[in-house]
Amino acid sequence: MYKCTFGTLFFMAGVSSVASIPVDWILSMKLCKINSQRPAKVNDIANKNVWIGAAKYRHNLGEVYLQITEEDRKRTCTSTDRSCPNTDDCEFCDIRVLGFKPSLNMLHILTPNIKYIVADFRSIEEIQEPDVCLLNTETFTKDYVSCKMEYEDGCRSTENFSNLKMIIIVQRNHSSSTESSTESFSENELMKSRGVQLRLNGVLMPLLAYIQASLSSI
Repeated sequence: MYKCTFGTLFFMAGVSSVASIPVDWILSMKLCKINSQRPAKVNDIANKNVWIGAAKYRHNLGEVYLQITEEDRKRTCTSTDRSCPNTDDCEFCDIRVLGFKPSLNMLHILTPNIKYIVADFRSIEEIQEPDVCLLNTETFTKDYVSCKMEYEDGCRSTENFSNLKMIIIVQRNHSSSTESSTESFSENELMKSRGVQLRLNGVLMPLLAYIQASLSSI
């Protein structure tokens, strides 16, 4: 994670409000936070080479997307076991736990394609630094690039700063799904074979006992 003193951040925030300063993605998000602004969105009309408030983690489960977006509180459900109903009333699933920082270790128990709220935008320091971050490029296309590169911050004014949340969305890759299915299939087959073995033992053991008793009486 990029380390910078509060004094430096406030100085850069003041300068960035009147001029564009090339910064890395993490620092650009911090500048937006200090100015109570929001990062640029994907559908914003932004200048070229401007950071967007979105990033991605590389994980063996698949693609893990990080988004900074405004929460619709009327369409947010809260869950203590990281499960929310998949309905229109639950666009966002709030899985924040007081006193605990979000961790990628919980990804394997999350449902794919659900928008999980993991932190407030004010707490951006708590999240793990992404692997690649979204940029509005020289040709005005949106591409993921190294988060260490330095571009314009793209911060925008907003009246809903308190509603800005850090959201992750898991999209599992095909190989991990296949592996999971194979493991499940193997477990099912093992249980079936054990059941057959138990049924055979239930028939054979009394038969063997009867034969042994008959032989001993001869």
